[in-house]
Amino acid sequence: MARFLVRFFPCLLAGVPGLFNHARLCQSGTSQAQLGQLSEIAVRALSPGINDPFTAASVIERFGDALCRIAPRHLRTGVVGREGRIVLVYPVTDYAGLCDAMFHLIRQNASGASYVLIRMLEVLRRVAEVEQQAPRRLELRRHADLVMASARHGMTDQAAHADAEDRYKAFLVTLAS
Repeated sequence: MARFLVRFFPCLLAGVPGLFNHARLCQSGTSQAQLGQLSEIAVRALSPGINDPFTAASVIERFGDALCRIAPRHLRTGVVGREGRIVLVYPVTDYAGLCDAMFHLIRQNASGASYVLIRMLEVLRRVAEVEQQAPRRLELRRHADLVMASARHGMTDQAAHADAEDRYKAFLVTLAS
């Protein structure tokens, strides 16, 4: 049993006596935590003191690349079975959780940053081009709808608003095909 734990939870090599203390170490290595760190970089770049929308857009592009790479893949279920029995259940992030971790915080802080919102719509469209699974495509639609709601509420520049509407329509066309 100890060998099984060490094989699947290498952070336990640091010592089993403080098992609960090391659980935090494992958690910090999860994909959702790493995505959260990148999202925080984007949000800090959007802060009034820094005002660097290009860094935020770069993070969004990385997220889009990651979603394109996992498009053909099946995500883990969090259940390990042996000989027809469930022997381990562990928390995993599903596609909706990944998208939420990638986009929510940035979108919430970019309501006035038209470049970032427009870039997010472009990235969502590119992901929709390669994603074939219907539930994932619905999740992309949900995020595009949220981005457009932020754009409609926060954008004051009419030209940028028209650009966002065009990108949203292109996203919907891609999603329909």
